[in-house]
Amino acid sequence: MPLERNLKPALLRLRHRSVTWLRSSACVIGLLIVMPAAARLPAGTAQAPMTEPQVRAFLDSMDRAAESLNTDAFMANFSDDCIITLEMPGPDGAHRFRWNKEEYARQLEESAEETEDYALERTDTAIELLPDGRSARVTMMITETIRTYSRAIHTVTKEETRLELRNGKLIVTRVDDVVITFEQRDAVDSV
Repeated sequence: MPLERNLKPALLRLRHRSVTWLRSSACVIGLLIVMPAAARLPAGTAQAPMTEPQVRAFLDSMDRAAESLNTDAFMANFSDDCIITLEMPGPDGAHRFRWNKEEYARQLEESAEETEDYALERTDTAIELLPDGRSARVTMMITETIRTYSRAIHTVTKEETRLELRNGKLIVTRVDDVVITFEQRDAVDSV
């Protein structure tokens, strides 16, 4: 009996400590899972929130890379996990395409090889900075004129692009395009 009486308070203390440790461990694990990645950065390395001028400068640099047909510079702005979708009118209804970064880069490189002249105009740009301070949704209209060796193509596209700030760098994480106008003629004709 005396041994049992002496062990009981010790076991209760041990049980209390175990429960307290489990609760605090669960809280720490829960915080690590729920806490955004930027908040887990070491002190002094937190990212400044994304700004509208920063987004506009980023879009301008992408336009310059596209106009110069520099696919490497253009694709450097896309995250490795980026998804690009395109909906395009056709004689038998809309055609839908979906690419990852690698597939889209291949498409652009093939197109650039055939392109003699390319012009792009971005209008109606609307930037929505999202509350997390690290992402944005950008909508715009893009007018493109593409002249290849055999064809002249004119398109007007409504685009929604998702941007994120990752490791201090602005990057494209998703692009959804809907082609509104698509005109194609022989290269000798004007577009």
